[in-house]
Amino acid sequence: MSDNESTLQLSERERQILEMVATGASNQQIAHQLVISVNTVKVHLRNIFEKMGVQSRTEATMRAIQEGWVKVAEDGAKPVEVIAAPARTFLIADMHPPLAQWQQIYLLLATLLALALVIIPLIPRQPTLETPQLPVIYAQPPTPVAPAPVSAPASQWVGHEAMPTKRAGLGLVPMANKLFAIGGVRGNNQATRSVEIYDSTANSWSEGAAKPTAAANIAGVAVDGKIYVPGGCTNEGKAVTVFEIYDPEQDSWSKGPNLPEGRCAYGLAAFKDKLYLFGGWNGETFEDTVLAYSFKKKAWETLKSAMPKAKGTSEPRF
Repeated sequence: MSDNESTLQLSERERQILEMVATGASNQQIAHQLVISVNTVKVHLRNIFEKMGVQSRTEATMRAIQEGWVKVAEDGAKPVEVIAAPARTFLIADMHPPLAQWQQIYLLLATLLALALVIIPLIPRQPTLETPQLPVIYAQPPTPVAPAPVSAPASQWVGHEAMPTKRAGLGLVPMANKLFAIGGVRGNNQATRSVEIYDSTANSWSEGAAKPTAAANIAGVAVDGKIYVPGGCTNEGKAVTVFEIYDPEQDSWSKGPNLPEGRCAYGLAAFKDKLYLFGGWNGETFEDTVLAYSFKKKAWETLKSAMPKAKGTSEPRF
């Protein structure tokens, strides 16, 4: 892949951040200018460095200038360090009388005011976010549970074969003595299409057909031998409307009708002849609406009855 082709992998937001990095802006200044969190800026910078094959802001800036991705003023001059010559010391008689007390106080106040005008603009400001920026949406903090009595038997955990790919925000679906680990986000904060299957009988993992759309913060439900996976979020936190169906027997994917609107980090459950999607993240905020998919009609609808409050990442039970 050529150097110029690497720019095609940068998203619009990553190009904006790269241009601001070239101007010398700090992470806090970039976050304030783009109305995002400092952590989001750091995540984008890691992605930019990885895609450009660099290790620092300086390398990224030089690369961007060399390739012409960032324009630099033609009359800009490189700063030159000036080394002051040693000053000569002369003994001069004090020809000025000491300042009056009121003059000393006035001079002190003027000095403090000047320092304040210089220092205050340099203090990092906490950005004001109109909506939360969530590249990866995790479950909301659970309700505290009272500790078990001392006499209660301790839980027994048994180690099994580790999942080949480390990831979070994936869909984990049990079916016929197997666990299907679908999608999610890897350690580099990139959504994945990976499907890995755990066989509890053999205590081993195998690879399944990749999901058509890379998505994180998803869930899946097994119904009549197939696994249904709606929605999900992209690397930028955008909620998608795709509805994809996995057939383990054929090890293949097919597409169903799109959701009425994008959702991720939702609750999902099957009941009778319908699939219910509760709340979730729509790309800007959490929802309180409930979507229902009819297996007979093969269509989605938004139910009139909403949840008591907006919520994400729930585990509904019927």
